[in-house]
Amino acid sequence: MEQLKQIIKEGKIESVRRLLEDGFDPNVKIGINDYALDYAFDYGQYEIAKLLIEHGADINDKANPAMVSAARGKRALFEYLLQKGANINAINHVGHSALSRAIAFKNLSGATALVEMGIDVSEVGGKALRDAAWGGHFGIVKLLVEHGADVNFNGADQVFPYCTTPVQMAASINHFEIVKYLIAHGADVTIRDKYGNRAFLEAKQNKNKEMMEYIKQFEPPIWHEADQRAQALKKMGMPTDIIKWLGTENRRIDLPETSVAAYVEFETIFDVKPIEWQGRIFLDVTKEVEGYGGTGFIIWIPDQKCLGSFDVEHQELFVFEGIKWSKLMKKLPVVVSHVLDGQPIDELYK
Repeated sequence: MEQLKQIIKEGKIESVRRLLEDGFDPNVKIGINDYALDYAFDYGQYEIAKLLIEHGADINDKANPAMVSAARGKRALFEYLLQKGANINAINHVGHSALSRAIAFKNLSGATALVEMGIDVSEVGGKALRDAAWGGHFGIVKLLVEHGADVNFNGADQVFPYCTTPVQMAASINHFEIVKYLIAHGADVTIRDKYGNRAFLEAKQNKNKEMMEYIKQFEPPIWHEADQRAQALKKMGMPTDIIKWLGTENRRIDLPETSVAAYVEFETIFDVKPIEWQGRIFLDVTKEVEGYGGTGFIIWIPDQKCLGSFDVEHQELFVFEGIKWSKLMKKLPVVVSHVLDGQPIDELYK
């Protein structure tokens, strides 16, 4: 089989012809996942590919459809495949269409030909658009958008597993003109990827102030007020995970019926209050504990870098050293019960 691959690579069409005449089956794999036809396309040996097809090679294999494998080719090759019955909208085993592969190979004339020949851009164009935006191929971006590509496509794939959008990827590589074009054609810059990043944060990462100011116009103003407030809280020593959890809307945690309070409501990042005590500053994150008020109930202690509780009435500090926010939330009913009773919270350390 390795010998056959080499014959194909070297373009020895007569040797391939003799093998076929001697009974070689072109639909037998000669690699882990590939057929002779796939290698012919990979090596740019299109006449050998045609010979294999004339001898029965499957052009609509589910794992490796010919249209996708031929994505390095030009219009004439695509037209030949269509005449032979190839599915122009086929998707291979890793989710690529001929269009997305052509763009990945920087075969822009081939990508243009596929669009002009009728590939379903509304179906496969979103992924291709993201590829084109990331690659800075403005002409292809325009072509795809004009033919109905989803400007907010954010499906996961091997290259972009974090569900990014075309505009986010354009911003990540500083393709400002593409960013502006996509926004003008409906791109939603508020969409975040699975890690919370978005187009504005990509521009910020690149220190592209002009792009940041442009994108900012299309985002909720509170987001940028929130960014400034989050930075201020970080400077005051509050951890990022707590800041993100608090967010910009009050969060209420309902407690079990057996708890002494029905719920705990937390402040937003805008309403976190500093409490001064004996020359120290605590950051109060609790808005209300049902029936008991909330001031000081759960605090962040910057100088000790830990969570705690401050009994305002009795001026007594409880320190939850080493306890992370996520664990505190899981143990919240225990915290409420013990803090209200003024008892140590040993269960936090179990």
